Amino acid sequence: MHLLAYILFFAATSCCLAHYRGGYESHRMFERNELHEDVDGVLVECPVCESNGVLPTHEHCNIIRGNKKYKKCEFGTYKNEVCGNRRDCYRGPAEQCTEKMEIDVYGQKCAYGYYCDNLYNVCVGLDYSVERPFGIYNHLYQYPLRDDKLIV
Repeated sequence: MHLLAYILFFAATSCCLAHYRGGYESHRMFERNELHEDVDGVLVECPVCESNGVLPTHEHCNIIRGNKKYKKCEFGTYKNEVCGNRRDCYRGPAEQCTEKMEIDVYGQKCAYGYYCDNLYNVCVGLDYSVERPFGIYNHLYQYPLRDDKLIV
């Protein structure tokens, strides 16, 4: 009777141990320097371009993993040829774009369905348009008048 109990006990414990044998250990997991797929977008390492003193980049790198900063791309990605073929995010409505500037130092492009406004250098489309009275006060200034609260 004891022999039968030992056999049943051994069979039950070996089955459970086999289930947990290939355990996952977080300290052995390495994070690769590639794009990270997220539910709502793709994460891209930033800043993509180093900031020059004339025009700030207005990039919001609010995701930190390890010692690197990332930003979430909600409108897709492209290879930024101006910044050494690094991966960059397409810009959405009311975000800064530099693709129409005479001297493009950042290579920032608008997403599909939006275009870069020449006067204000922001992406405009059906759901966002620039209020033109600002152009009267700002007609000689190349970069847009905008509130940093609008840029997300």
